[in-house]
Amino acid sequence: MRNKIFGAVLMLAVPGVSMGEYAVTISPGELEGALKEMPQGEKELKLSGSAGITDLLVLHDLEGIESLDLTGLKIEGSRLDKGNFYGRTLFYEDELPSYIFSGTGYKRIVMPSGITAIGEGTFSGSSLESVEIPATVRTIGSYAFSSMKSLTTVSGGENVESIGTGVFSNDNLVTDIDLSRMRITSIPERAFSGCVLLTDVMMPQTVKKVGKYAFAGSGVTSLNVSGVTEIDDYAFSSMPELETATLSSSVQQGEGMFLGDARLSDAVGVSADVPAFTFSGCPSIDVNAILVYAENIGESAFAGNNALKLVFGKDVKSLGKNVFGGMNGLDTIEVKALGANVPAVTAETFTGLDQKNIVLSVNDDDLSVWRNSPYWNEFDVQKYGTGSMSGVKSDGGIVITYGDARLVVTSADEIERIDIYGLEGAVYANLAPRETSATVDMTRYDNSHGVVVRVVTSRSERSVKILF
Repeated sequence: MRNKIFGAVLMLAVPGVSMGEYAVTISPGELEGALKEMPQGEKELKLSGSAGITDLLVLHDLEGIESLDLTGLKIEGSRLDKGNFYGRTLFYEDELPSYIFSGTGYKRIVMPSGITAIGEGTFSGSSLESVEIPATVRTIGSYAFSSMKSLTTVSGGENVESIGTGVFSNDNLVTDIDLSRMRITSIPERAFSGCVLLTDVMMPQTVKKVGKYAFAGSGVTSLNVSGVTEIDDYAFSSMPELETATLSSSVQQGEGMFLGDARLSDAVGVSADVPAFTFSGCPSIDVNAILVYAENIGESAFAGNNALKLVFGKDVKSLGKNVFGGMNGLDTIEVKALGANVPAVTAETFTGLDQKNIVLSVNDDDLSVWRNSPYWNEFDVQKYGTGSMSGVKSDGGIVITYGDARLVVTSADEIERIDIYGLEGAVYANLAPRETSATVDMTRYDNSHGVVVRVVTSRSERSVKILF
């Protein structure tokens, strides 16, 4: 052993030759002694031969080395005769033990080429800047690469079959994780949670399940999990940069899937049953694109959305508590596609809504059904195409009706002026009828989403938004 070490040192110390990395070949239990001959100030260490747990513990405590190359090192099964390391005394062949490099200052570690397992928390809290997982690795333990101070990229691992809970969680600088060559079938709980700068995760097509909080709080901007069949609670919640998500319409999903994703605007493939809190705190999501095919909608599913108008599809069957809570701009709910099929609700379904000032737009033939349905009848139930201004019944009785591409304004008083604007501010029409009613042909504006109508009578002035 001494001859091997001496030869390596002598070779590296030849005058005029760059020091490079310090190379040592060892057998189990020899590393501590071998490093006594390492020149001071060395930054790079390369090990070959074989090592046991006592050698790995030396590496755990070693300071000053920035680059550690273990490519040619064989990890032998071994036992600690005294004490334990994180509760263990027995260590397996070809395994990097749990927490063995946790909190270390190495910036670069090339793992042994023959290892098959990386233990729990093995590199957690370390200073590694990148990770290349050897092709021989089959399993990666929970939190193996979590809370790493400088990690930016992860790749490799083409034969990995399982990864543990929180495996990359809270890696604040990681931007790119490539798991595309792995053979994993699930993304575990909290796998990428708290990775605030993470923008791209490449997953293999073999993944069928995404665990709880798997991406929560990460910086990913777009997700395509159309091949996934099961998504657990809050898997994609609190993602501040997420804008689009593509799912399978047959996916089994838990509650709160996109809770608090403020920038999410497009979610394709959401199942007909929308679990509780799914889009709560998602002000930008297109609610109507989901309501078109929704059937059962859970508690607070759309709470906090910015929608001004809701259009129900024909299959909506039930609504849970506080479904639309906090939708302060909501002024119209259109349910004409439901006909007389009134969805089941409770006393708490519409909590937080000012129902008396929200129009419930129904078919003319179904007016009596909805006006006699508990909780629904607390809205301003009107036949489809009719809207009225807030307070009109006590202020001249101004009524605005839309239908058959016509806008009709009537008033008990003479109408001096009518101005009609598009929602984007464009002027559609200016009239001075000087009568108690006026009709505007809206054919050319029939594809718009609505208008703002300003009415000036001899005694008052009012403006109202009409959504088509």
